[in-house]
Amino acid sequence: PGVDHAYGPRVHIHSYAYPMALLTRLCHPETNQPQTNQLVSRLFDYLLARVASADLEMRAMDLPTRMSDLHPEEGRYRGAVLDTSQKVIVVDIARAGMLPAQRFFDGFCHLLRPEAVREDHIFMNRRTNAEGQVIGVDLSGSKIGGPVNNRVVIMPDPMGATGCQATQDERRWASYVAQGAQHRRRRRSLDETGRRRQYPAVQWTRQWRQGGHNRRADQQMRRRFAR
Repeated sequence: PGVDHAYGPRVHIHSYAYPMALLTRLCHPETNQPQTNQLVSRLFDYLLARVASADLEMRAMDLPTRMSDLHPEEGRYRGAVLDTSQKVIVVDIARAGMLPAQRFFDGFCHLLRPEAVREDHIFMNRRTNAEGQVIGVDLSGSKIGGPVNNRVVIMPDPMGATGCQATQDERRWASYVAQGAQHRRRRRSLDETGRRRQYPAVQWTRQWRQGGHNRRADQQMRRRFAR
């Protein structure tokens, strides 16, 4: 079962008794640590099971079980299982906590080949006006581990309260991936002095670490990224 909504056929909002019971406890005003992290972990473990069952590829297998010694023919499992060779990227939206993405990353490492599972990171926070209203999102950086071709991308957003916000997260991550590919191509080139170029990504990170970031500098860096 799910919740009726107007987001379209590609969105499913779960409403099963088990996760709703956990969610009710998580939202209770008297729930604190360590119960908060424990409940969040169980909720995203549940979502992991649903996502893996619905969206990952399966393949037919014929495997022996522990009963095969006594019953060679009957003691075998013949059926579909997850294809462990498929590649998955978990994107950590570092806004309200990294725990959901970490649970997904650990879970996929158990289900699939660990070398086929990657975790990317995007660092962002809400932007508000003088009245305290949310008017957008500020991004402070990212860590993208490589290409995305032929990979399943999953974003277990800890604050995905609306479909609009989740869509923005996806677009921002896709933009970072495209920029990363562009800079990887540039990395092999040299400037006129024979030294490697100083890339905007490096300069941007240093600027943040030195505490010299401001809106004008942010706009300048984004324009340089877009070249």
